[in-house]
Amino acid sequence: MLGDRASAEADLRHALELNERFGAVYWTARTQLDLADVVDAPELVDAARVATDRYGLKGLRPRLK
Repeated sequence: MLGDRASAEADLRHALELNERFGAVYWTARTQLDLADVVDAPELVDAARVATDRYGLKGLRPRLK
């Protein structure tokens, strides 16, 4: 991110769209958490939590707030 929050947000939103389109569950959840770190969006953390629980994405559990 290196201080350019607007660019980081735009890139992450684009990545999220692509991950969702391709059905990449892990990468969608990970990108949701990355984006939630950039913008205040608790709904993204909630969505990542649902995917983590549903698909057993144990590696993402430490990042859930």
